[in-house]
Amino acid sequence: MRSEDHPWGEYLQQVLSPFSLKEDTMEDKRIECLYGLLDRAIREHDSDAESSLRWAIFTLENYCGKS
Repeated sequence: MRSEDHPWGEYLQQVLSPFSLKEDTMEDKRIECLYGLLDRAIREHDSDAESSLRWAIFTLENYCGKS
C-alpha cells in the first residue's frame, strides 16, 4: 500500500506520537512532515485536514520552543 493510500489519522499518529520534543532534530522532522502533509491537504482540497495541520504546526512552532 502506498503512503498516499493511508488515512490522515495514521500519519498524524506517527508524527505526533509519542509527543516528546526533547531533541531539536526530532522536532524539526515532525514539523517538516506536518508541512508535507499540509501540502498534500492543500493539493487534495481537504479543508478539514488543512486547518487541523495548520493548528498542529502553529502549536509546535509556538508552544514547543520552535520559532
